[in-house]
Amino acid sequence: MSGEPDEKVRAFAIESGRVLVTLDADFANILRFPPTGTPGVIRLKIHPPTEEAIRELIHRTLRALKDVPLDGCLAVSHEDVIRIRR
Repeated sequence: MSGEPDEKVRAFAIESGRVLVTLDADFANILRFPPTGTPGVIRLKIHPPTEEAIRELIHRTLRALKDVPLDGCLAVSHEDVIRIRR
């Protein structure tokens, strides 16, 4: 859904029951996009966002969160730190 408005991406994730994994910092703004009522949001913070670095952070994050319920949560993953806001 690259290039689609944030609201449309969020709605698609909710309607399809998918956790939204994104590099977009807008989704970490809980006033604009509250995680309540979503299957969860994972915001990846990475610089520079190379394909290899993104792939590695996704794998590391998903391994760390495999047993963590994310419904209604925002998880922000940066390097070796994952913060979860419920």
